[in-house]
Amino acid sequence: MSRWGHSSSRLLAQVLLGGFVLACATVSVGIAATDPVTGLSLDLCSQTNNRSNAFGSRSGSSSSGWEWVQYQCAPSCTAQTLDGCSHDFIDDGGQKITYTRNGQTRIMKSVEFVVDQMAGSIVFSPDGDPATTVVFHGGVGGTASRGSQLSTYLLANTNAKVVWISWVNGAHGVFGTDAAGWFTRKNGIKVTIKTQSLRPATVIRWIHDNIAGGTAIGTAACSMGTVATLSPGVWWQSDSYFRYQQFIGGPANWDVNASCGKSGPIANGRCDTAPLHMCNSSSLCSGVDDTCNRPSDLMADEFYKLMDYLADIPITVPPDQLACHGGDPTPYTLYNDSSFNPLLNPGTFTLTHPVDFLTDEMTTSQTGLSCPANFHEDHCMGLGSEENVFHEIFAGSPAIAMHWNDNPTGEHCQSWVDGTGLSRLLAGMGL
Repeated sequence: MSRWGHSSSRLLAQVLLGGFVLACATVSVGIAATDPVTGLSLDLCSQTNNRSNAFGSRSGSSSSGWEWVQYQCAPSCTAQTLDGCSHDFIDDGGQKITYTRNGQTRIMKSVEFVVDQMAGSIVFSPDGDPATTVVFHGGVGGTASRGSQLSTYLLANTNAKVVWISWVNGAHGVFGTDAAGWFTRKNGIKVTIKTQSLRPATVIRWIHDNIAGGTAIGTAACSMGTVATLSPGVWWQSDSYFRYQQFIGGPANWDVNASCGKSGPIANGRCDTAPLHMCNSSSLCSGVDDTCNRPSDLMADEFYKLMDYLADIPITVPPDQLACHGGDPTPYTLYNDSSFNPLLNPGTFTLTHPVDFLTDEMTTSQTGLSCPANFHEDHCMGLGSEENVFHEIFAGSPAIAMHWNDNPTGEHCQSWVDGTGLSRLLAGMGL
């Protein structure tokens, strides 16, 4: 199965994946400030040397068989401040993460949190300039417990304050990683990507206020992590919180009904080397590796499974009539609420900060074909949707600097580790 944020590269897997087993614990409900836009509060958990002990949890299954999980701090941190609740971070392998900056070895810090009954860690460098804070978010459910080559470089070679968000595993059976992360449902009620995105939006705003000192931050995200970092500005009034944003291999939810095969083929697409250029069967793209991509192109199976999970559609044979890809082709209204397309789902694409998109395609070997189980390239990860998001930002934000990088040979999210993303990040953040 092609996987969001999963690659045959061991390094890429380390960057994007992560997981651990949570133990049950006595729970205690704390009091935390409510975000004025999302309406959610971030409850900080007590200091711990093992984050599996920071949370209590309970889980169950909906009538359709999908798992839901609820988390609480065990117990909450009384101080409810960064200084009062943070500690040396220990990753899922039981190791502290160290780095050397200006000749001094330091340990990454962490503060555990619960938001909307979903848990995670905010991992950050204790030093660095808050005015150049960069936040990283991994792919699939964002459960990676370590950073990336980008964050490692920043720690060793710049004075940036480095932060990454690491969600707990959450529900099983959604992605091939067996960890739904921030997409995890908290009960048997169906949800959308938009409703779940309130969680990362709340966390990112908290980082802006409490770690970056209220200064605009940069973000770099891969695969479905791009949804977590784009949604705050598009849906949750947080555009002014960003200084620069980088999206690698995503986002892939421009028109979910189209991606789910429920709207029929879309005639017009965009060229992968130039997403501002529209194409169709009578007006093709120009080069050998310049293909016409549409939101209705085939996706990785995991995207279909995620949408079935969020919408609480049972996995049946034959599939339920509402199922994403394989059921009734009639559009399902709930799927529109997971789409970035503002004609389907209200959102603003008038951004005020520089934006870079990076894609990795392998077009020569797979153009026009289906997405096999062991193949990881952006034509199987919603490239047609990504191009439409790029075009919408370009049209709505004429004053900002934008860049589209098309790598015709790399695996999905390869730009995260091959230096391309790093060079764009350094330029975008002025580092």
